[in-house]
Amino acid sequence: MGIECLLMSYNDYYLHNIFDDNLCFEGALLKSIRIPNSLPSADKIEYARESLLLFNPDLISLQYVPSSYHSKGLHFGFAKQINSIIGDFPFHLMVHELWVGMGARSSFKLKLRGAVQKQLFHSFLKAVKPKFVSTQCEYYLSILNRSVRQSVFHFPLFGNIINHNSLTKTNFEGSNKRVVKFVMFGHIFDTVDYYKVVHDISKVGIELNIDFQLTIISSNNFSRDLWQDCWQSFGHKVNVLENLSNEEISRIFVNSDIGLSTYPFPLLDKSGSIAALLEHQLPVICVNRDWKLRESFVREDEINGIYFWGEFSLSKFLQNIPAPSEFNSVDTIAERYIELMSTSDYVFS
Repeated sequence: MGIECLLMSYNDYYLHNIFDDNLCFEGALLKSIRIPNSLPSADKIEYARESLLLFNPDLISLQYVPSSYHSKGLHFGFAKQINSIIGDFPFHLMVHELWVGMGARSSFKLKLRGAVQKQLFHSFLKAVKPKFVSTQCEYYLSILNRSVRQSVFHFPLFGNIINHNSLTKTNFEGSNKRVVKFVMFGHIFDTVDYYKVVHDISKVGIELNIDFQLTIISSNNFSRDLWQDCWQSFGHKVNVLENLSNEEISRIFVNSDIGLSTYPFPLLDKSGSIAALLEHQLPVICVNRDWKLRESFVREDEINGIYFWGEFSLSKFLQNIPAPSEFNSVDTIAERYIELMSTSDYVFS
């Protein structure tokens, strides 16, 4: 018995007309509906509701991303719209974002907006009553377990770039390799002492007789340019790329040695970019030690393949760069998801 799936984007910013067609993904046909943001709310609700009635799903998985429904994440009236669309269909809520202002150095304005977002989230949860809630972020999981009545589950995130290559990573002796290739992918946060990071990497490179290259795949121009200029000031080669296909990005990953990420430590498990690097068997060095949470949080489970800047010997690491031995594949996570969805206590009770 197969599983049918309908993908629906309810508030799509990237098109002006409704898209309703089948997509072919890795040999499978997926029904896809994209409803543009520019349509009046009543028209969006009507089309989404009629599409669901026609498809008649056993379960709906609603992806909660506040900024997708409002530029500031202030989605007043959103619960009413969702209830009008979903009706009596059972559904689960996947929390990708909660609220802003969690950082210790967040501005008063950001904390104020976060307080409103927090209230909106709990009001939304109370109004729509999902069967259960899940998230991919361990810190979010700790918050949800303390603050919501529904059962909360953790689903690890899979990468946003599929590995299109049959090549596999193998360990190598760094001292015998003249060039070590770093790759930085996705959003680049500006809360990093990038000069110290590049200085320390360069210092170890001189000791071990290693040259370095950095490929940056990002449209985050300001921070990207800072990293590029600093890297070049130490005499290293830099390639800056954007607007690449998934296949092109995957090929760059396979031909690289180490991922470099500026994502904040406490939230790194919600980064699809980090997950993509790990799925390509790249170890990832996370260098953003300056971003701190407003509250204390200790991660219970280590993420295989992640290395925190300042907590390991860079020299030993570069002499024998390890490939991650395990990573979350789409198939593994999908099987776990379907197994939980099929549990009558949560879905069909």
